[in-house]
Amino acid sequence: MQKRTTVWLGIGLVFCVNLAVLALQLFSHDNLVDGDGMFHMRMAALYRERGLFTTFPWMECSITREGWVDHQFLFHVLLIPFTFIGGVNAERWAGAFFGAVALTSVYAYLAAHAVRRAWIYSLVLLGAGDYFLFRMISPRAMPLALTLLVASIWLLERQRYRSLVVVTFFFTWAYQVAALVPLVACFFVLDRRRATKRWDLRPVLYATAGFALGMAINPFSPRTFEYLFFHIVPYFQNDILARTADAAMRGGAEWQPFPIATLAERCYPALVMGVVAPLALLRRRAEWPSDLLPLGLTTLLLVVLSLRSARSVEYAVPFAVLLGARIVAVVPPRARWESWLRGALLASFLGAGIHYHVTLYRNGFNLEHDRYRGAADWLAGHTPADSTVFHCAWGDFVQLFYFNVHNHYIYGLDPYFFYYWNPGLYLKYQSIVSGSDPDPVASIVDSFASHYVLLRPEDAALGKKLLRDPRVTRVYGDATTMVVKLP
Repeated sequence: MQKRTTVWLGIGLVFCVNLAVLALQLFSHDNLVDGDGMFHMRMAALYRERGLFTTFPWMECSITREGWVDHQFLFHVLLIPFTFIGGVNAERWAGAFFGAVALTSVYAYLAAHAVRRAWIYSLVLLGAGDYFLFRMISPRAMPLALTLLVASIWLLERQRYRSLVVVTFFFTWAYQVAALVPLVACFFVLDRRRATKRWDLRPVLYATAGFALGMAINPFSPRTFEYLFFHIVPYFQNDILARTADAAMRGGAEWQPFPIATLAERCYPALVMGVVAPLALLRRRAEWPSDLLPLGLTTLLLVVLSLRSARSVEYAVPFAVLLGARIVAVVPPRARWESWLRGALLASFLGAGIHYHVTLYRNGFNLEHDRYRGAADWLAGHTPADSTVFHCAWGDFVQLFYFNVHNHYIYGLDPYFFYYWNPGLYLKYQSIVSGSDPDPVASIVDSFASHYVLLRPEDAALGKKLLRDPRVTRVYGDATTMVVKLP
């Protein structure tokens, strides 16, 4: 009983440290790290105000017109308490809280395995990479997904299959990254086969049951299965671009891979813990934990996914730290120089962690929360309900939607949604916003049924054309945005 109390006190202390560090980053800036968090907070507020809704009319040119699936529904429900805070602080507290929960779940896993000095590895993770930290402090579903993925692996290790079904079910409601759990369960089947010479398919059967039930018994079913396809496709977006030579479809930076050298530079502690340390201690693998194979294969899978898309880094980094911690903790140094080397590496992790936090502090907070507020408020007060606002970038949507659900917009969240829905219209849109369309006024009105255009300084190619056209009237302007009216 005393040991269990000590473990929970440790978990509580680590959570408080993580929360304090992440909150310090978030509350030290006027700007935010990420615009997508604004979308998630608005969704949570809408659920609070309207209850459950299964249609999403705010994007006119998107596959969501055919049927909406909120594949982060549970996450949005969990965000509802933060909406009572209101304003930008709601996003800050949500980001700090879910990020701290995710980081603490890694410590809890190590504590459950009685890993010596687990708190050290928790500190290593807290400074394991600037991009990783950037993803952890954004009020998005990734930290919650990491927490549930760690919990799923722990349940698989403990063979608590009924609990696994429940966790995987709700994981599926929170984020479709839950599709990883049945795949990870295959690694446990292989490990049991290696250890017992028998095929035990229960890990895969129970994990698949939880995922399938979460997809089927879902407020947005049956389109959940189709939407999963659109969640997976962006991992292969670069291959599609290579075949079609159509760069207009390129999504956000998170879907692009980092060069290997950049990945190593920005995740140095994770690289050492998850790759260098296991390889260096491979000759002493007889001392490794006997149940380590599934964790090792999961880490390898996540690293491979990270080489295809930067957005997998938030999972690969903590699992690399987990893998290294479980190995290093049970393989003691045999010589004094090995002890010195480990100490030097820990010191380098500390230096790298400070560097990553400084880099995040200086370069990570670039989103001006209220940039679109004036234009969004004007549109809400001076345009017909549900009228479509034409805008020039898919990233505009989240900030417009956050402040104004009175209007509809062209598209957002992912450009692939628009491209797949109507490739020809997407290319037409690109010709308009690039300034190459000979008559953008007619094209916007006829092709998109829009009479109001939001412009930013970045949209000069289209803006200059529109403002020279006598049919166009400027109806709103501030330091960062402008609204023009078309006939």
